Amino acid sequence: MSWIPKSVYLLDIFHLNKYVLKATAQNPKYRPKIWECINKCDLKELDKCFKELISITSYDKKVKEIKESRRYIKANWQGTVNYYNEDGAINCSAEGHISHILSDRLSSRPLGWSIQGVHQMSRLRAYTANGGAVYDLFKSKINYSNQENFCISKKVLIQ
Repeated sequence: MSWIPKSVYLLDIFHLNKYVLKATAQNPKYRPKIWECINKCDLKELDKCFKELISITSYDKKVKEIKESRRYIKANWQGTVNYYNEDGAINCSAEGHISHILSDRLSSRPLGWSIQGVHQMSRLRAYTANGGAVYDLFKSKINYSNQENFCISKKVLIQ
């Protein structure tokens, strides 16, 4: 995260929970144990929970999913620790917001958009998501286009 000054990597709870649910789908009683280890930022205890979960799981496919979840959580462990320990840490959900804002309109005809149309629609969706009123935007554009526009040459300004 050195490319964004003063930023701290945080793993958001949505993605963390996704992998906890995936790992414990067959054994939901392990969810509270895993979350307790995560909340305490205790990686050693978390690893023990995963090993125990793997040892009682009989399906190879499920063992693979548990290992994948463990690998993801361990690979992003610093982001988890930062989430719990960093004073004033603010989590960002930009990915979810952007997806929600754009998919509401753009997914109705996913392959039927031109590049210019997608660009304009995404800007309009972002504008309304930030509190802008579409009616006011178009009203101001109409008022602007009705004004007479003059182009003053530099020669006139110099004289």
